[in-house]
Amino acid sequence: MNKKMISILICTLVIIAVLPTASSINKLHIEQTTNDSKIDDDCDCEQENKNSIYQEYVVMEDPPNLLDIGVNSPKPIPMSTPNEFNWANYNGKDWTTPAKQQGNCGSCWAFAAMSAFESVIKIREDCAELNPDLSEQYILSCLSSAGSCRGGSASRSLRYIKETTAEGNYHNGVVPESCFLYEADDDIPCSEKCSNWEEQLVPLLDYSSWQSKGTPSDIESIKTQLMEEGPVIVHIKATDPFKLWGSITDNPEYYYRDYRPVIGYNHVVIIVGWKDVSSIPNGGYWICKNSWGEHWGYNGYFNIEYNGLNIDICTIISPDYDPDSVSWPPIIDTGGSYGTILGQVTTFDASGSVAVEGEITEYEWDFGDDTTGSGVITTHTYEELGEYTVTLTITDSDNNEVTETTSIWIQETNEAPDKPTITGQTPGTTGIPYEYTFSSTDSDGNDLCYIVDWDDISSEELIGPFESDEDITLRHRWTWIGTYTIKVKAIDVFGEESEWGTLSVTMPRSREVTRGIFLRFIEKLIDAFPILARFW
Repeated sequence: MNKKMISILICTLVIIAVLPTASSINKLHIEQTTNDSKIDDDCDCEQENKNSIYQEYVVMEDPPNLLDIGVNSPKPIPMSTPNEFNWANYNGKDWTTPAKQQGNCGSCWAFAAMSAFESVIKIREDCAELNPDLSEQYILSCLSSAGSCRGGSASRSLRYIKETTAEGNYHNGVVPESCFLYEADDDIPCSEKCSNWEEQLVPLLDYSSWQSKGTPSDIESIKTQLMEEGPVIVHIKATDPFKLWGSITDNPEYYYRDYRPVIGYNHVVIIVGWKDVSSIPNGGYWICKNSWGEHWGYNGYFNIEYNGLNIDICTIISPDYDPDSVSWPPIIDTGGSYGTILGQVTTFDASGSVAVEGEITEYEWDFGDDTTGSGVITTHTYEELGEYTVTLTITDSDNNEVTETTSIWIQETNEAPDKPTITGQTPGTTGIPYEYTFSSTDSDGNDLCYIVDWDDISSEELIGPFESDEDITLRHRWTWIGTYTIKVKAIDVFGEESEWGTLSVTMPRSREVTRGIFLRFIEKLIDAFPILARFW
């Protein structure tokens, strides 16, 4: 029975009013529509419409055999774990790195391997502010025995990162993204990496892998490994409903249910945490990071019920890292741009800088007017009007040195920036990300930061600094139908604020909302007719 036949069957079942007899849907992710929305009687059963969204999120066409993934480690002994844990918010800090976009290439295995490795580096270095960005293209181009855009093995990629054989490019380690930019193409030759790549290699200490059967004991072993070692790499069967669900779901409280049975896997992600919830049939859900970009799920993350899509019925893989293998430079923070009225004292503050290795031993300032200063916090008074370039150089106890510049405006008076202008799509479609461009003019020519309020469940965000009159473009999507007011405020380096610029956008009922309702129809039908799950 093909998917089209099943779609017809589902629509037929909906029409004959099966829905009232189906068991209730998980309220954590069903109550997504506003009170004034009503379910349409017609359902969107056109296969071509489904394909357009399903094909946007690429999975492996040729995943390796499960038996080829390899098992080389004993199963972790379960320990007592809390009901909730998340490396993306542990002790008030984020120990993960931003979700990336693998594009039109089935390289999820490489992204998962690098994503887990990046987090482990932060954890072992005990520095959440460190954000290593490792190159997936290096894995595709230089460690090609691990896989291709058709599919590959995260376990083998870690194996070849560590090996110094021809398959491992004769070196232990992987280069940063800046040395070999990702192009979603496995035909890019290894020679395209940067010329000094050997000096930039980040070596792998080791990796582990073991087989989980998804039992309660194995779930506890995964939790134990997560807490003790960091995020782990897992495999899932990314079905069409899962792709659709994540494309319209951006609430971190929602989770994807366990629809069984599914066979095999076609996608690789990492687990960063969990939450036990007694009302969920399987006892809770995993918190995961994907590689379909930040606009799928919530900022590229998703939650999934224990056992869902075989996520914990697979090989569990974890990289390891030696913090003594790399001497990371300190993370420098000049304190932003500055503005001062002529004759007033300016305080320069670099206390946001962070040492990754040892401690920061020197803060040297060049104020741009032939004078210098030192110290994490220092002061200076300028004698002439103008814009100056200030240079900060910091040095740590390992003699790592980093330099960064910022600007300061010395003026007689200061005016607040103009109210920002905002342009972008209106009306729009729920579930689809749109670009919105805004800018503001500062009559004094100062740099500007912006506060952006999307008028939905997302919090206000502060971005910048940017130049006066510079166009800034951000992407956003709304989950629920309704009318929203985008608000943007500009703030100059003196702290003067503009009025709010606004743009009203409307998200009416649309095909995306119909798809969301259609997905919920499917969920209820699967509750009533579990055999349907095998076809999705």
